[in-house]
Amino acid sequence: CPPKMALAVVLLLFQAAHFVSGESTKDFIVPPANLAQSPYPEWAHYHMVWLDNGRANQASMIEYTKEYLKYDIPVGGVDIDSSWSTGFNNFIFNKEKYPNASEMIAWFHSSEIRVILWATSMIDTNSPNFKEALDNGYFIRDIFGKAAMLKWWHGTGGLLDYTNKDAVDWWHKQLDNVNMCTICIIESHYTIAIYNILYVLIYIPKSNACGEALCMYFQQVIDLGIDGWKCDGTDPYILEVFDAQGTSDHVSRKQYSDMYYNDFFFYIRSKRGANDSLIWSRPVDGYGPIYLDFSPRDVMYSGWVGDQDPTFEGLQEALKRYLQSAWAGYANFGSDIGGYRSGNGTLGRTKELFIRWFQLGAFSPLMENGGNKEHRPWMFDNTNQTLNIYKKFVDTHYKLVPYFLTIGAFAMEHGTSAITPLAKHEDFIDKLIDLFKPDTYNYLLGDNILVAPVTAEPSQVRVDFPVGSKWVAEWNESLVYQGGQMAQFNNLPLEIFPVFIKTNAFLPLRVTPLTDYLGEVPLFRDAIRFQLLYPEWTEKPVVTHLREEQGVGMIASHQMDAKGFLHVTVTAHSELNVIIHVIGCKADTALLHDASNVRELPQVTTVNKLHRGGVYIPRRGVVVVYLGAVLKGAHLILQC
Repeated sequence: CPPKMALAVVLLLFQAAHFVSGESTKDFIVPPANLAQSPYPEWAHYHMVWLDNGRANQASMIEYTKEYLKYDIPVGGVDIDSSWSTGFNNFIFNKEKYPNASEMIAWFHSSEIRVILWATSMIDTNSPNFKEALDNGYFIRDIFGKAAMLKWWHGTGGLLDYTNKDAVDWWHKQLDNVNMCTICIIESHYTIAIYNILYVLIYIPKSNACGEALCMYFQQVIDLGIDGWKCDGTDPYILEVFDAQGTSDHVSRKQYSDMYYNDFFFYIRSKRGANDSLIWSRPVDGYGPIYLDFSPRDVMYSGWVGDQDPTFEGLQEALKRYLQSAWAGYANFGSDIGGYRSGNGTLGRTKELFIRWFQLGAFSPLMENGGNKEHRPWMFDNTNQTLNIYKKFVDTHYKLVPYFLTIGAFAMEHGTSAITPLAKHEDFIDKLIDLFKPDTYNYLLGDNILVAPVTAEPSQVRVDFPVGSKWVAEWNESLVYQGGQMAQFNNLPLEIFPVFIKTNAFLPLRVTPLTDYLGEVPLFRDAIRFQLLYPEWTEKPVVTHLREEQGVGMIASHQMDAKGFLHVTVTAHSELNVIIHVIGCKADTALLHDASNVRELPQVTTVNKLHRGGVYIPRRGVVVVYLGAVLKGAHLILQC
């Protein structure tokens, strides 16, 4: 029979026999997925930037961010580094550096940029709240019952005693300076103005933490509304206290770390909402001669692997912590792009290192760029090469956000990692920093992306492709490698980073302006694109989940039958528009069964017409199908 009739017959038979989400109902072609919402917000995977504490202030942070936006580089969050407060750690903005913190935070939020603040549980001896904590017995004590004073990188201080309920209540009042200020249930600007006048006239006592933030520093909003904390790693300092004591018993390092990170995590969520806030914390980092687990796994939705030198050796040290963190079951993490520490010269790092590190960041669950000296991509040459490569890889990172959220949510729920190292793992020997020499830094990102970091320049990258699948070069879809094959990639241009996509697997992707056929059409930027490379015959449908921070999610399924018909099913969704993008399929017609019943989709000649519904073939073997809203689900057939 003619091809179109064959497509129709296959569709009817398939609809009678198969549904990706279980039994069909009369109301849906493919019922909604009803997947659990992600346990953390999507912005955990956005592009973040920050300045080191020596340069960070209100004016510089806003200007720094505006520079990125001027170059059309999206920024999803900023980290306000240490020294933002009047003391370590009293949580009151330093007015000399941040004259109007509420205005600054409001500006970031109006630009859809999240704000996190650096913090630890160490209170320095010169912090304004130190004496109150000392007098009330709020510090961890040594074996002699005295408050344990510890030297750390910002001075000398004591660790808050989380076993002391009064200490924790007092600490939370400090946090309220920036979490949510609620004194007197002030509800109007007029009341705030009167309150500030009273302060000037009669000096309202500043013992109340919120009163101090609101009046002494003339904050003009109740809720400063930060979105999270960067909880730095002072918790291991408790190991320097002989027989560290809490209220009534010994406190181990692990117990203290758990209390520290848990308290910051759960308190900010109680103020800002369970699915709208998070903390950055360290997963595994070096401490002395060993790798040490820092944060509890179940509160570390986003983390960074500590401080590295701005060298290729530093990049390798970061990757060693990637592997250790993944083996330890931490879900999502990244590293300070370019290295946190300062290096030689004005820039502090070479152009080649910076590029290779931000390329790694693009294929890490957390992409954050900041530290000492220069991290702005437009400052590394006068040809815009670094800038253009940076823009492309930030764009790629945003494209992957739905994939990151899906694999990250699964990892959090199952105690695993979004990253699977391909190196051999020996539990004991690998914990010793000096003895840990992995045979490869390559890793899987989820199940469907293979990342092969460039750890030297000129590049020398060996890839042993995992068996059981074929792998396609991300930068050139005509390069296909067999599972079990070994390939060597030397002297790669700086524009190319060796990443490979598994064939015959859907990737849920966001449509982005730089790297998609569809970026010029604004409508598509709120769509989900399911990308499929080189579909093959399978005995059963291949199923892919899409998780959302709010919503029921989506399940997409595909199966190539023995006659070359590719069946794609998508579960119903009330909001998402859907695009199916298949590479390695020579179809020029498509049949769609959706809310409008069964119909052949028209082929359009330009991408600008695709949003009306149809098939776009940018070149032979590549098919882009716009399904639009899938209110009742959809079943698509392509004859590949």
